[in-house]
Amino acid sequence: MRARGAGRGARARARARAAGAQARAPVRAARAGAGGGGSRASGAARAGGASGAGGSSGAGGAPPAPEAPEAPEAPEADARFKGLRVLVAGATGGTGRLVVEELLKESVPVVALARSAEKARRDLPPEVEIVEGDVTQFSSVARAYSGCNAVVCCTGSRPGPLDPAGPFAVDYAGTANLVAAARNDAGGCRSFVLVSSVGADELLFPLNLAWGILFWKKRGEEALQRSGLRYTVVRPGGLTDGERGKGRGRGGGKGKGKGRVTMAPAGTYGLPPAKEAPGSILRAQVAAVATAALVEEAAAGKVIELAVSRSAGAGAGGRGGDDFAAAFASVP
Repeated sequence: MRARGAGRGARARARARAAGAQARAPVRAARAGAGGGGSRASGAARAGGASGAGGSSGAGGAPPAPEAPEAPEAPEADARFKGLRVLVAGATGGTGRLVVEELLKESVPVVALARSAEKARRDLPPEVEIVEGDVTQFSSVARAYSGCNAVVCCTGSRPGPLDPAGPFAVDYAGTANLVAAARNDAGGCRSFVLVSSVGADELLFPLNLAWGILFWKKRGEEALQRSGLRYTVVRPGGLTDGERGKGRGRGGGKGKGKGRVTMAPAGTYGLPPAKEAPGSILRAQVAAVATAALVEEAAAGKVIELAVSRSAGAGAGGRGGDDFAAAFASVP
């Protein structure tokens, strides 16, 4: 009897505990729902607050992100270059490549005369028309010039024991071929710019010890001057590819700095102490002057020697700008 009673009591207590658990479950669920909802509401409030701060510049909000600076506009092409189609001889050389770049900045079509078309295609922009040939061969020069109406000649010889006639063939005969092609072409020639060298007037200049480099450059200048073409001869001093050149001055051109280009008449610079040493000049500066000479009226019919001035207020600055016009005009 006691055992059956004990069993009935245990079963009653188990049913009571189960009923209590069922009664407490909704309370726990309600509490959990309230806590979760509070957490979500708090998160939503925080998210809303962050969004509001990001979209408003009011007090307490994060400042708006700064706007990206506008890219500088590319300079417009100089209208004076319109209609030019330029043959560049020596276009794969250090100065010639930079002349090509300057012309393309002005939207000028460029034809490059190169001994190796493969090398020219590697070195030059794809829009450049390439004609394989050699300035020493008139037929290839005439073929390259056909359709052009201006020339920039940046050729230079590299003579050696195996090619002592290089200066004659390139610096004189090659230039004469370019002049003849420009004169004979039915399209005419609006301008011919020849990049020569300081010292071309001096027989005793050291470069003439290398099979007469400057002697033959001078003969090339004379062929152009006698041609009747509208011409400019540009004579730089030592050429450098770096960002810094050496300013002019006696005793080897002391004083480094990019400086500004100065222009002077033929024979101004040369060997010290009789003349002032021009120092070195960036190829990029020479290229800018040669390109501007195609269209600057004050450059026509002149032989111009270039140097670099360390004075900020002297010389020529931008490409094809008023500074170049004034510098060309300063040379008689």
